[in-house]
Amino acid sequence: MKTSEIKSPNSLTLEAMRIQVHNWESDLEFIHDELVFIERLLNSYVFEPTTLNSFQKIDNFLLRLQKVKHCKNKIKTQISKHLNQLGGILESSDAFCDDNSIQKHDSIQRQVQICVTDFKTVKSEIFKYASGILKLRKPS
Repeated sequence: MKTSEIKSPNSLTLEAMRIQVHNWESDLEFIHDELVFIERLLNSYVFEPTTLNSFQKIDNFLLRLQKVKHCKNKIKTQISKHLNQLGGILESSDAFCDDNSIQKHDSIQRQVQICVTDFKTVKSEIFKYASGILKLRKPS
């Protein structure tokens, strides 16, 4: 039986599940790259605070980015285990995905969506904050 023909009870093929997992990995890797850039930006001397709460805002952003990073790393570990489990299912004689595996897949998918949404939210706030400060600075 071909991999693409092996279906879970909810009609999602194991191959489709594996493709989703690889897409999650790609999304999380992209977030990693953006996190590195944004953290460097926030820790740079580009921001000369003009208000008293600027350092607090930057610290808050950095704290929220750390939470996203922690969430991303936790999910990456779960994804790795999940991929191994899917590979084991593909190699087994019955090649059937049980309800537990499907629930785990759905749970990871929700976690990825939450992590991506949280990151997009904080990134948007940082960019709005940065654009406001950068507009105020005039060339010397």
